[in-house]
Amino acid sequence: MSCFALALAGFFWLVPRFFGPPGRLGTWVRVLGECAVLCYLAVPFTPSELFGDLHAWLSLVAGGFGLVAALCAVWGLLRGDRGARVLGLLGALALVAGGVHAAIFVRALYAHESAPLFVPAVQKLAAALLSGWMLGVAWLTLSRRREIVP
Repeated sequence: MSCFALALAGFFWLVPRFFGPPGRLGTWVRVLGECAVLCYLAVPFTPSELFGDLHAWLSLVAGGFGLVAALCAVWGLLRGDRGARVLGLLGALALVAGGVHAAIFVRALYAHESAPLFVPAVQKLAAALLSGWMLGVAWLTLSRRREIVP
């Protein structure tokens, strides 16, 4: 989880480089994204067996910050060039999967019942889409660096 958090921190820092017209959106993505990463790092240190609902609430706060940062990132990418727009579409898919997972998780939490068995599958799908999105941003960053360097 620490490695994934480090990758997310780098992602939220890099992704605004590919937004369309400059503005404050990049700052919002960076701030909200880094807040999501900090909350995400606290989740494994607050196991639900010892800390009860704190674990779930930290997950929700991290997810909330992350979803808003991702929504802003998708918006910024969709205003960019062709490569950025492709990444924006991939990000939108990751955002939808993450939103579905969060909605199911919150419903189970408030109903005080076990989450349905398909929740881990939705979680893994959202993580795979997010990982693909992050790898796409890394690839675009590296490929554009080669274009600049003679």
